[in-house]
Order: sequence, then C-alpha cells, then structure tokens
Amino acid sequence: PSSIIPVGEELGAKMEIGPEIDVLRRYRLHIVDRVPYRIMDSYYLASLVGDLLGNDEGYIPLFPWLYVHTGQRAARAYEQLHVRMPSAEEAMLLHISRAQPVVDMDRWVWTDRGTLFEYTHIIANAALHEYAYTYEIDEEAST
Repeated sequence: PSSIIPVGEELGAKMEIGPEIDVLRRYRLHIVDRVPYRIMDSYYLASLVGDLLGNDEGYIPLFPWLYVHTGQRAARAYEQLHVRMPSAEEAMLLHISRAQPVVDMDRWVWTDRGTLFEYTHIIANAALHEYAYTYEIDEEAST
C-alpha cells in the first residue's frame, strides 16, 4: 500500500529536497499472466500527488491525473540504467536465478514548471524488457 513519509537524507538528495519533506511512496511488484517482471519503488512530492494516497487498486494514469488536479504536466524525464545480477531478494521476487541479469533503473521526472516531483527506482527482469530510445543530437556534437 502507498504511504506518506518524510523523504529522508538519501532520497532527499536524489530528489533535491530537504529530508523533512513528505513524499508519497508507492512500492509495487508488477505481474502479468502470473509472471513478475519488475519491482517499482516510487516517491512523489506529497504536496503535488498526496491525494493519491490509498488509491492502490486499479490503474490511475499519473501524468493525466497530475494535470487535472494541479494544472502541471510532466515535461521532462531522465533515466539512468545499469545491468547487473540481482540480489537474493530481487531474484526471489522476480522468480529468476541469481545468474540472470536485471536492469536497475533510476528515473527522475520534472513538471513543466521545473519541479522535480518523481523519483522511481525500478528493478526489471532483463529477459522480459526491451528499451528503445529516440533523441535529438545536439548540433555541436555533430560538427
């Protein structure tokens, strides 16, 4: 279930906010056809999305909800990926061998007003994910 907690020192540093600021934490194990495929541990500024507390059943698309309830939209994200072997707990939760790699991803999302409102840590079964990206190449990098 979701909960509102003080962000603390470590996560506060990742979210660039003071350790006393409240965040909405949502910890989820995603399963499709009885196969667990990723673990998501998300932290959102409670001042923006705290009203989602307790809405853990079903799927509520976060970005449209944010816009309707705050007038702000998700505008920019940064993701950092690492491939590594899972911990014993991760392997157990994902029903995989300790020798099967996982994708360890950190995601930060900002609003159109420049507010960093989401930090999510994702552990994904690498065999069940494909990542595809499109991005602009800065002109200076091409000359």
